Amino acid sequence: MAPKKQARQSGSPFGQAVRAKAIEAYFANTDAVTADNAWEHVYHLLLSIDRRTRLAHVMDSNHMQPGGSFHGRAVLFTDLLCGRWGIERKELPPTLDHLFRACVEEYLKQREQQLARAVERTVDQIVEAGGGTEEVEESVSEFLIDIADLLVARLGLEKTRELVEVVAEIERRAEHYFTIEKKRQNVRGEGFEDTLEWLLLNVSGVPREQLVVRTAANNLPGFKKPLTSAGKRKDKVPKPDLAVTTPAGDLTRWILTAKWSLRQDRLDQFGQEAAYYRANKIQAPSVDFVLMTNEMDVARLRDVLSPPEGPGGFHFNRVYHVNRDLLEETHGERFAPLKVYKEEARLLSLADLLKHAETLRP
Repeated sequence: MAPKKQARQSGSPFGQAVRAKAIEAYFANTDAVTADNAWEHVYHLLLSIDRRTRLAHVMDSNHMQPGGSFHGRAVLFTDLLCGRWGIERKELPPTLDHLFRACVEEYLKQREQQLARAVERTVDQIVEAGGGTEEVEESVSEFLIDIADLLVARLGLEKTRELVEVVAEIERRAEHYFTIEKKRQNVRGEGFEDTLEWLLLNVSGVPREQLVVRTAANNLPGFKKPLTSAGKRKDKVPKPDLAVTTPAGDLTRWILTAKWSLRQDRLDQFGQEAAYYRANKIQAPSVDFVLMTNEMDVARLRDVLSPPEGPGGFHFNRVYHVNRDLLEETHGERFAPLKVYKEEARLLSLADLLKHAETLRP
């Protein structure tokens, strides 16, 4: 039998339970989701706006700035996306980032009562710290006191009301950056897996018992089982983001890696994982190793599509992009190195993945 779906973190406002609830709520308020329009929903849920350029965030932020190597293509991608949705660029931001917004809303909801109690205590104490000599109670944030002292010493902010307003704004921005914005990458990465899981279940119709989430490869059907010998150092075993088994649960058909973007260290990781899968597969039927991504860098995509040096062959049988057509239109002539993989049907779109997955169900 196939392993059961592994439980994920559920207590955090950015955790799996909140993400799953947000994804269900989003899809409950949309029109019919199909393989062909699924890419739109992935972008509505996960794509964000770069705060400095106000463009769709499809590349490292420093490359998207005016004068950066990807700025022109970021402008083009944003305009192409708006054109497909029949909206102007200024109308784009509210249509994106639904998953992260839902997580932030839950975070603020959990913090609301705590903040309400803290604000009343803290405001008076910050004023005292900035203009008086009274001892400040231990419950006051040391960070805020340090900021208040710094503003008084360096900028001469002595008006208590102005001081409180500035410190409160600094606190708000610091909390947003260090506590909230730092979570975005995790929400997007894990939310990409969550969304793909939802689409495989609800669009492709893959039964729940065939879909295995974040389970060690040596616990998948058709792979060598973990050794139990005492004292021997255990090798690190990959945990595929998603795997699809046969209806009977006795074989693995797909091992699916979902990565919103690709970094160089991930390319090395992919090679190690592919080598493990090949070395530890004991079933006779082949297993398809596939990648789902929204990477927009042509060179990085070429690296995961081209055969690496040495034995073993490709890391992935196929690479699926959220929207390959948008990728190609964005790059124009720069897309040329990827055309051969498009022609070989190894570089495909999310729509293709969902249609291919339909063939795996009973």
